[in-house]
Amino acid sequence: MQMTLKQIKKFELLNDILINVHAIQEKKKEEEKLMIVPIRLADEKKCKHANLLYMQDPLDNVGHFACIKNLSRLVSSQLSKKIHKKYICDRCLHYFHTNEKLEAHTADCQRMNDCAIVLPNEEDK
Repeated sequence: MQMTLKQIKKFELLNDILINVHAIQEKKKEEEKLMIVPIRLADEKKCKHANLLYMQDPLDNVGHFACIKNLSRLVSSQLSKKIHKKYICDRCLHYFHTNEKLEAHTADCQRMNDCAIVLPNEEDK
């Protein structure tokens, strides 16, 4: 029996793991033909999580999943022309040059709203 995107939530609950699914999408500009985009994101992030690449066969509409071992290597060329290590947020695909900046971003990105909450400090009140 094949796994579908709809069945991933049940699989997560049964196996105590969170799964993000990305797919290959054609770009509209001709100079860049393909890009990786998230199509399913886990509600939160745990220590035990996986990133999968979903590929659909256009001939028979059968989809297949592949494990993404290194998200940075997979998407870095579509994010920047610079050749250096990038720390990628697996929820929104923003990238950072240091792991510390990624960790600071992760706290805001994990929230389900699309904006970061910044409270005023004592001087700004």
